[in-house]
Amino acid sequence: MVREEIAVSALRERINAFVNALGETLSNTQQRIGSYRLEQVEVAAEVNAKGTVSLLGSGGEVGGSGGLTFTFVRKDVGAP
Repeated sequence: MVREEIAVSALRERINAFVNALGETLSNTQQRIGSYRLEQVEVAAEVNAKGTVSLLGSGGEVGGSGGLTFTFVRKDVGAP
């Protein structure tokens, strides 16, 4: 297997696009489910050898990969 390098700027753009898409999705997520309150969401992502960022396990390409974990904590409505 040949190791490929990816430009930091390209990886940055892909991570930003992934996080922005997650932000849009999470902003529409219910705050309460029954008597439970959703306070944080943890999402595992995979970065493959070509720099593609996807939900862990949904990348679809075989090859080397690494992982990132994003933890989103819901901000209280009244908090600054």
